[in-house]
Formats: sequence, C-alpha cells, structure tokens
Amino acid sequence: MQSGSDFSIEKDMYWCKEPFTKAVGFEDMLYNIEPKESKNFRAPVSKLLKNKKLLPGKYRITKRIWAADQKKETFEISAQFEVKYNSY
Repeated sequence: MQSGSDFSIEKDMYWCKEPFTKAVGFEDMLYNIEPKESKNFRAPVSKLLKNKKLLPGKYRITKRIWAADQKKETFEISAQFEVKYNSY
C-alpha cells in the first residue's frame, strides 16, 4: 500500500471537514506500507486548523491509501479521537 502526506480532520455527526489555515501545504511525499507493517504519522492539529482549536466532541483523521501503482483507486482509512476539554 502507499499513502501521501496529506490528510483531513473531520468533526462528528456528519463528518464535516475542519478547515485548515491558508498557509497549510503538504509535502509531495510517497510512503510505502509493506504487508503486516504499520506507519505513524504526526498531525500537529492546533497548528493546522483555521480556528486554532477543537471544541469538545468526536473527530477523526482521514488519510487516503492505494495499492502500489494504482493511485486511481484510493481507499480512506480513519482514526477517531475525542476532545473532552479544551483549555484554550
């Protein structure tokens, strides 16, 4: 499988995308993920979001992946998390 460096952050209920600041760009990187291997990706959420904070609620980070040399057929994978309290 392969993945780029881009991702989205979505808020619960209808999984609406949270807007990033205008200055956000993603490097044109390609990551290979071998069978039975995992990859960790850092997501500096507070630096990326337009409103600079997440209100309490459920969110998910979504990435697109694809089989090697088949980028036209992509799949989305997500990891959910919850913000219970934000002291900003």
